[in-house]
Amino acid sequence: MLRGTNRILRLSLGLLALASVSVAGAASAQPIACPVDVVFTVDTSGSMDDEAAALCAAISTVESDLIALGIDANVTLWGITANPGGAFSCLTGNVASNLTSVVPGNNGACGTTLNGSESWGEAVSVVSANFPWTPGAVRLVVPISDEGACDGDSCADPGEDRDAINNAIINAVANDVIASPISGTGSSACVQTLGQDLAAGTGGTWAASTDPNLDLAQLLFDIAVQACVSALQCRVDPELDFNVIGDLHTATVTIQDFVPEQGFVPVPGRPAAVVVTNGPNLGEFNAGATNAAGQVSHTYVGDGGPGIDTIVGVCFDAENQPQLSSNTGRKVWDFDCQDNGIPDTCDVDCGGFGGLCEQFANSNEEGGPLTGSGMSCGMSLDLNENGIPDECDCPCFTLADLQIAPPTQCLNRFPFNLGEETAVWALPGNANNYFADAWTNGVWGWCRYGIASAANTNVYQLISPADAMACGDLIIQYTNSFGLTCLP
Repeated sequence: MLRGTNRILRLSLGLLALASVSVAGAASAQPIACPVDVVFTVDTSGSMDDEAAALCAAISTVESDLIALGIDANVTLWGITANPGGAFSCLTGNVASNLTSVVPGNNGACGTTLNGSESWGEAVSVVSANFPWTPGAVRLVVPISDEGACDGDSCADPGEDRDAINNAIINAVANDVIASPISGTGSSACVQTLGQDLAAGTGGTWAASTDPNLDLAQLLFDIAVQACVSALQCRVDPELDFNVIGDLHTATVTIQDFVPEQGFVPVPGRPAAVVVTNGPNLGEFNAGATNAAGQVSHTYVGDGGPGIDTIVGVCFDAENQPQLSSNTGRKVWDFDCQDNGIPDTCDVDCGGFGGLCEQFANSNEEGGPLTGSGMSCGMSLDLNENGIPDECDCPCFTLADLQIAPPTQCLNRFPFNLGEETAVWALPGNANNYFADAWTNGVWGWCRYGIASAANTNVYQLISPADAMACGDLIIQYTNSFGLTCLP
C-alpha cells in the first residue's frame, strides 16, 4: 500500500489504470548489484548450539556465493541479549547492547523490553526501528530460534508470542523491513506458524532447519536471493536540478527488478507515474507504461514562479502493487538576471533554498561544481532586500537612503562594471533621465552624469577604481539634490 500519499498521487494512480501507451524503444540501462543489509538475530540458548555453529561455519561461503549472483550483502551477526562465544563465536554483538532493549510499538502481553536471549519476535521490532540501514539497500532481518517469540517459554498463540509477532510485523512494515525467520530443529508447530505469519506479513520467506550442518547454508542463501528478487527498485531522476523560470524540466522514473547473475535490470511495460507533489508546479504529472529502458518521463514548463518542486515516482511491482520511489527529486525554479548560471536567490545567499544554493559554492580554482566558471553563490548584495541581486536591480538606495549624501551603504556599487548601464533615475513629472554609464575605453572608461538632453552633461574619464568611486559619489549627490525617485 502507499503510505503518506496525497490527492495528486491518488489521481495519478487512477490514471495509470486508464493509461494505454506503446513501449518505445530506448537504450537499456546498465544492471546494478542488489545491496542487502542482512541482520541475523540469533537465539543464544543452549538448544541453538548446532544452528549457531553451522551459521558461523557457512556465512563466509554464503556471502561469496551471493556476490557471484550480484547480491552485495552487508551482514550483521548478533545475539538478542547476549553473545556468549563458544558455538556463537561469530556473533559480533547483541541487539540489546548495540541498539536498545526497549521494544517499540504496542507489544501487548509481551511487555516493553527485550525479555531475554530467545526473544526473537521482539528483536525483529527493535532492529526494524533502530538499525542504521544503508540508504537504498534491501532491509532484511533473519531471526533464528526454536522457542516462543516473546521470551522463549512455551509458545502462546493467542497470547504473548502472538502479540510479539503482530508488533514485529507492524514495525517491520513501517520501516520497509523484510523478516525471514528460520525455525531451528525441534521447533513446535506454534513456533513455526508464528514464523510463517511473520514472513507473510513482511514479504519475507520462512524456512525450517532439520539438520543445520546440511541445510542451513542453503537456507541462508535462498532467503537473501528471495529478498532481492522480491525487491523493486523505483527511483526518480534527477535528484536535484536548477532551472530558470519558464524553462522546460524533464523528470524520469525508472523501474528495475532484480535478476540473479544480472543484477537490477529495466522492466518494460510496467505502469509508472511521475508526480509533482509540492512546489510552484504542484499537480504536474504523467502516467503510463515504462519503455524499453524501464522508464516513464514527464516534461513540463516551470511557469509557477520561484520555489522548489518536490517530485516522486510511483512504480508498480509484478503483482501490480504500487510503491513510491526510494528517493525524491527536487527542482529549483528561479530567475537568473545575470545570466551566469546561478539562480538569483543563490547569487545573494549560499544558504538560499534551504541550503541547496551551496551547490553553487566554489570549492576550487576551476569554479563551483555546477558552474565551472569561477562564479559562486553569495557574491551579490541585496541591500534593498527584494530578493534581486543589486547588479540587476535599480541601485540599492531607497528614498530614505537619498537623504544621505552620499549614502555610504551603497558605495559598494562602484566602481561600475565596464560596458553596462549601472544606474537610471527619473525626476518625477520630468521626462529627462539622469544616468551614469561606464563603458570600455582603455583600462577603465567614462562616467557621465546629468540631464541626457542637456548640453552641459558632465563627462569624467575613469583612470582608477578610486576615480570610479568618486564619480559614483558625484552622481548620487547630483540626483539627491533633485529629490529623485529610483526606478527599477
